[in-house]
Amino acid sequence: MPVRIVTHDLSPDGLGQKVRSVAEALDRVEEGERLASRIRAELNATLRSVGAARTRPKVLFFMNAGRGAPLTAGRDTTADAMIRLAGGQNALTDFEGYKPLSTEALTAAAPDVLLLPDHTLTTLGGETGLARVPGLTLTPAWRNRRIVAMDALLLLGFGPRTGAAVATLARRLHPDLETADGGLGQ
Repeated sequence: MPVRIVTHDLSPDGLGQKVRSVAEALDRVEEGERLASRIRAELNATLRSVGAARTRPKVLFFMNAGRGAPLTAGRDTTADAMIRLAGGQNALTDFEGYKPLSTEALTAAAPDVLLLPDHTLTTLGGETGLARVPGLTLTPAWRNRRIVAMDALLLLGFGPRTGAAVATLARRLHPDLETADGGLGQ
């Protein structure tokens, strides 16, 4: 059985290469090129729009927040890449990968926005359950009710729907951003 290893470069160019590699493996080169071009055009439109943003909110991503310390995203993660592409800055850049976060580190991160998969918010019992995460209510994100829940596969898939995912996240991070050029889409 043939095996192909597809690189997972968390950049727009890397995503295009990933799409092209899969398309080549499936003998669908032309379709892959069209898809890669469409995704790149979607990303470019959003990047132009968020480039006009006056602020870059600090975003803290929770993978889960069940029992124990919440698992959060540092640098070199899909969550970090999505936050940056959407015009935010990761509130946690002092480590790579996903790690549990202490209460002290959570409050010190002082995120402007809390980003989490919608299933995590549901599992916790909504905002009421989220308020039980130690230290969360002391953050600017909580005080200003800047909580963004998104479908985990859309947000973290880094595949064909990435352009739409980045546009959706950008709209949530920058609700007052001018979208006259249509860059943030529907």
